[in-house]
Amino acid sequence: MVPWDIPGYVDHVPLIVPDWVREDDTVTCVSLSKDAELMLEHCVLEGKLAPLYTTENDGFATAKEAIKEVLAQDPRARKKRGSIDTGDESCYKIVFCSIQIEFKAMSDDTIKVWRISEFNTTDATFVDGIPLYNDGDGIIKQ
Repeated sequence: MVPWDIPGYVDHVPLIVPDWVREDDTVTCVSLSKDAELMLEHCVLEGKLAPLYTTENDGFATAKEAIKEVLAQDPRARKKRGSIDTGDESCYKIVFCSIQIEFKAMSDDTIKVWRISEFNTTDATFVDGIPLYNDGDGIIKQ
């Protein structure tokens, strides 16, 4: 770590962040299905997560850990956090690099990644670097 990369190092002003950033992880156990792990490994081998996660830098393990850390924050809507998902309609999706991650909350403290798929952004419209896509019903989503 480089000292000047630490917030407040240069100007000695403490970093102020929202409460949800300071909070501990909401979910204690995040796991990937075997199919999701195989697809993640495939995406790393095919260079879909480059330059961050590659075969040269143990990309599979580090990408898997990064995904677990993101999901440990329970990225669902605030009113859904801490609740258990039931039924197929309760599968949530997030985009991570150029892959889409589908997951469910199995219990208060467990999230399971069911599927990982490639996320094609070539047809997306970008606003401030964020891809927006049409879901087929004319609705633009982030």
